Amino acid sequence: MPIALTRPWASGTIPPVRSSWTLVECCPMKARLLLLLALTLGAWLFAAEAPKAATKDAPKEAPKEPEGELVNAIVAIVENLPVTKMEVDARVAHLERDPKMTPEQYRAEWDKAREALIDEQLLLQEAKRQKIEIDPTEVNDEIKRLKDAGVDAEKNRDLLRDRLMVQQLLIRLQSARAVTPEDVAAHYAKHPDDFVLPERRHVLLITVPARDFDDGKAGAKRKAEEVLGRLKKGEEFADIAKKLSPGAVGEKGGDQGWVKKGAFFKALDDLVFHLNPGEVGELVEAPDAYLVVKVIGVQPPSRQPLAEARPAILERLQAERRLERSKELVERLRRTASIVRIDLRPR
Repeated sequence: MPIALTRPWASGTIPPVRSSWTLVECCPMKARLLLLLALTLGAWLFAAEAPKAATKDAPKEAPKEPEGELVNAIVAIVENLPVTKMEVDARVAHLERDPKMTPEQYRAEWDKAREALIDEQLLLQEAKRQKIEIDPTEVNDEIKRLKDAGVDAEKNRDLLRDRLMVQQLLIRLQSARAVTPEDVAAHYAKHPDDFVLPERRHVLLITVPARDFDDGKAGAKRKAEEVLGRLKKGEEFADIAKKLSPGAVGEKGGDQGWVKKGAFFKALDDLVFHLNPGEVGELVEAPDAYLVVKVIGVQPPSRQPLAEARPAILERLQAERRLERSKELVERLRRTASIVRIDLRPR
């Protein structure tokens, strides 16, 4: 029987928990004793809640409430510290909304999430063994950063501190062998296709919304045709765009900047990459507007210079180095750690 927290039962009875556990890995004696003590305590609590035997004078038993579901339980013990079912469930909660997810696939993903939490616990314990400390101001800065991104993390201050400790541990691992300029240059030479810049077009766009006309899209089309005629007579594109196109783009004279293929919906995209520099295209119909487009510049495909690509390559290699070193550390920690997995059916 797992050590479980279950929901209250209105009838005063506690139904059996429909789950099973098996000891997946052997462990040192201290972990076995901890597990035995926890299971014994769980059994004692279960017995203490069991209903007393009914007597002939007892009132008629009320109808039983529907059986509850397992809310939380210990699903792993890592060096005497628990990993709970609730923690694992939170990692895979988004999969519950996937109608194509089979129970077998869900279980496989659930197992992966449990292993990830085990690894994180091992890394956190190693960070503590190395006496890595995080200044409270760093935690405050991270909380502020998350708040600016729309996430309220104040209640998770301790969790954030733990994550920063693990990050600091991984940074120490990376610093053991820094990424050199030669590493960056070798990566650039080995992956030339990664640094090919596709053709780009500098686009101006006038949007004539249907909502601005009593007769909707018919009125928008008439106005867009009028705009097209004015442009052909030599009127400035930006001047018309500022008057007609809504929002910030209109204020910039319809300037969309440099775009690569696929930036727009198909009809507009095809037209943009068919026009020559300086040309104005024919009207393009959108669901709620008509569009007038002009191309004012073309950048052919090219290869990004190493100097421009260097920051992105350096960041990528550093991330790869951290991942490689963290995997090596986790494998080493797993070989010596006491890890017990308690097998529960996740759903």
